[in-house]
Amino acid sequence: MSSITGKVQQDGYTWDPVTYIPGVAESQVHGAESALWTERVATFKEVQYMTLPRLPGIAEIGWSPVDGREWEEYRVRLATHAPRWSGLGWRYHRSVEVPWE
Repeated sequence: MSSITGKVQQDGYTWDPVTYIPGVAESQVHGAESALWTERVATFKEVQYMTLPRLPGIAEIGWSPVDGREWEEYRVRLATHAPRWSGLGWRYHRSVEVPWE
């Protein structure tokens, strides 16, 4: 699978679902959705690679108010998952934006 460079991970984490539809207040947003179309994903290993580390960021966006989210702090916390994911044999995208151990 190809490597993704640039600010892809940070752009995903700093996305604010409240700004997606004009006129919608934060109190009206009850979560976020992260779809994965699998017509070209053949194995569970590919599902892991396509969702990690993206999914933890989407979960935090859905659970946390925007004023409590900080990319620099999050990327360090995200990196702490690497030993567990690797120990489980999970494949994930090692974004250059995250200080993986």
